[in-house]
Amino acid sequence: MTRYDGSDAHDALVLGWWHTLVTTGDLARTFMASLHPVGAFLAFWRSPDRPLLFRADARGLWFAGWFEPMMAGASAGLWARADYRLTRVGLSAVETFLATGLARWPVLIGVTKQEKLLRAHTRLGYTVLGEVPHLWDGERAWVVVLTSAGFDKRPARHGGT
Repeated sequence: MTRYDGSDAHDALVLGWWHTLVTTGDLARTFMASLHPVGAFLAFWRSPDRPLLFRADARGLWFAGWFEPMMAGASAGLWARADYRLTRVGLSAVETFLATGLARWPVLIGVTKQEKLLRAHTRLGYTVLGEVPHLWDGERAWVVVLTSAGFDKRPARHGGT
């Protein structure tokens, strides 16, 4: 995975990613409203304490994952472009990202407003703590937690990852 470094080349990739998020409708599903303006989105990644890891192809970013330290753990978020979702290479990127976070922090905390993603979270080893009303820009969201023990117990993948 490549770590965002604030260079012009990386900013161009992040700007392209923002455009993809906007045109696909993924921006509102992935980020709170405060990060929807392009300036706020670009500025968000500037913090060295908030590592953004990504993978890109000729069309731009196809995977992005980020951590935000929180107490003894970290908040973790990720996104995959639609053509990489439900693919082995996409799953491998997700697992590599999560393993990277768990190597640094004992617990990763996630929040999703997409109830349909809870099953995918549990298959990755997350525990669903529950629903929190009004958490995501006034909408309900679910809090999920991942530890190394949960990650190590995730179901085996046929044919490897």
